[in-house]
Amino acid sequence: MTEQEKLIRQALAAQAAEAVDPAVVLDRLRQGTRPRRRSFALVAGVGVAVAAAVVAVVVPLTAAHDVPATQVVPVATPGPVEQNILFVGLDRAPAADAVLLARLGTNGSVRAVSLPRDVEVDVPGQGKGRLNAVYANARQAALGQGRDAAAASDEGVKALVVTVQQLTGVHADHYASLDMAGFETLSTTIGGVEVCLKAATRDPVTGATFPAGKQTLSGERALLFLRQRHGLPGADLSRIARQQVFFRALVNKLATEDTLRDPKTVAQLLFLLHDGVRTDQGWDLAASVKQLAGAPAATLATIPVDPTKGALFGVDLAQVHSFVAAFLSGTGTGAPGPNVTGPPGDCVD
Repeated sequence: MTEQEKLIRQALAAQAAEAVDPAVVLDRLRQGTRPRRRSFALVAGVGVAVAAAVVAVVVPLTAAHDVPATQVVPVATPGPVEQNILFVGLDRAPAADAVLLARLGTNGSVRAVSLPRDVEVDVPGQGKGRLNAVYANARQAALGQGRDAAAASDEGVKALVVTVQQLTGVHADHYASLDMAGFETLSTTIGGVEVCLKAATRDPVTGATFPAGKQTLSGERALLFLRQRHGLPGADLSRIARQQVFFRALVNKLATEDTLRDPKTVAQLLFLLHDGVRTDQGWDLAASVKQLAGAPAATLATIPVDPTKGALFGVDLAQVHSFVAAFLSGTGTGAPGPNVTGPPGDCVD
């Protein structure tokens, strides 16, 4: 059991008598963040970005509690740097069910673009195919070469980094992913997330139904909401819009309500992050968390695609490169219309 795990378990066992010391948490994150050596079923959509946001909000909120000076452990961190981070959500196949490329600015701002899983790309060793096949293809090849499951997963993500750079013109400095079961528990732990639908929907595959209007989702229903694409007007594009709206609503709840002022809830969330987050070896997650603290709301968009090409979404690489460069730099909002989500609280399809 790692020191971070002990810290969190002790907080849970003691019902978190006073508070979780944010400085200690950051120090443990710095020491304990490394690639996880186990297999993962990762959350679809923006779950990994949610994980980073959870910690970013936990730190300033817990800092508001009175903590004796003798308990504070100074954490030396480098100055903030701009980073491009690839967030990958894998289904149980496993395949890249969702891919998000985000830029963390030096001021803590987050701008992210969703890359639809059905975008046509050059799949290494396979030719033209879906973006979501890149990870699975590289992972399987690595397993065939005798790599263990963890090393094979790393190869899958590395192949995605190369493919995403070809698609967007942007190289990801780091990557991260989150365990699906942990995300399901996360939404339950904070008491659910409020979303709004323009019209009632029913998924003909899973049978999940959602009424029109505002509703609070948690646990399995939250996952069903995030993963639904059947029965929606825009199919996978509508699902991406749902994921973006859900993410921003979740972060807003964490930042504006008293959910994280309960030390026991804080400890539970930190344990979930420890158990489910997987990052590359070189990413200093603790420094990024501090950089995120107090940042403005995340801004999200979807790359421009042509959904009329058949089973795969066609793309104009020059257009995508221009869109992503302008959007991530903050010099433009990107293409008008459905590619950019509205303000937090907007209803979606």
